Amino acid sequence: NSEVSLALGKLYRHRGLIEKAEEQLQLSIATDPKEPSAYIEMGELRALQMRPQAAEALFLRAIDLQRNYWGAHAALGMFYYRAGRYEEAVRSLEVGSRSLMWEDADTDDAALAAETATDNRIWHLMAALRRDPDVLALAKRTKVDPWFLDRLLKLVRMEQRLLAEPLAPALLREAK
Repeated sequence: NSEVSLALGKLYRHRGLIEKAEEQLQLSIATDPKEPSAYIEMGELRALQMRPQAAEALFLRAIDLQRNYWGAHAALGMFYYRAGRYEEAVRSLEVGSRSLMWEDADTDDAALAAETATDNRIWHLMAALRRDPDVLALAKRTKVDPWFLDRLLKLVRMEQRLLAEPLAPALLREAK
């Protein structure tokens, strides 16, 4: 049964029994190759094994199987986030062609808009940091962890440099 193999694979992965987890997850995929959850779990296992290309391919396979399955998008987003690939983490939310530079033209107070957890919150946070880079004040207002806001502020600062400075090779390497 695919569900039993998947559950055992998760259990073994969480207990650090990598070989047993891999065996069960492979069995789950072989039994039901159209189940995205098994690919997500195998992707998590590959990430633990420090095999990022394999992990990414498995997360993308899960998305291909079921485009609207939020768990696959969340897993891919967390994978990108852990790898420091923040722009890709945001893009994995699959909200059209928005980049982190997008701002809602109908929102006057981005910090106020960021107080509420919505699917646009990350863009409101970025807009708020562009207007006022006080991470602690924004964290207090939005209840978002300052560590996360500091990472977003680093993106805002690089974005501002890319817009203001000549695109010299050194700056482009730093931005990458």
